[in-house]
Amino acid sequence: MNQQLKDNNRYLSLLNISDVYSISSIVKIIIYSLLTGLQVPVLRAAVMAFLAYLAQMLGKERQGIWVLGLTGGLMLLYNPNWLLNISFQLSMSATLGVLLVN
Repeated sequence: MNQQLKDNNRYLSLLNISDVYSISSIVKIIIYSLLTGLQVPVLRAAVMAFLAYLAQMLGKERQGIWVLGLTGGLMLLYNPNWLLNISFQLSMSATLGVLLVN
């Protein structure tokens, strides 16, 4: 029993407090996305947030344009018909506009 507690403590020591907050945020985003029915704009925002938190946990720099491009690519790999969906187009273009203005 003590060995198991030591192993658990060793794994927990690998995570710092910001990683715990990031994982907590990712879980909350997933729950919210499921509650809203996974609409295209919500899915885009959830994937972007997941990628941003993942980059933070890995210690990588997160650049919005790259995250948006990767998100759009992943979403279109999942469902290529979304390219013709006006909700997808407006969500991606509005987010791109916000990123370019900053």
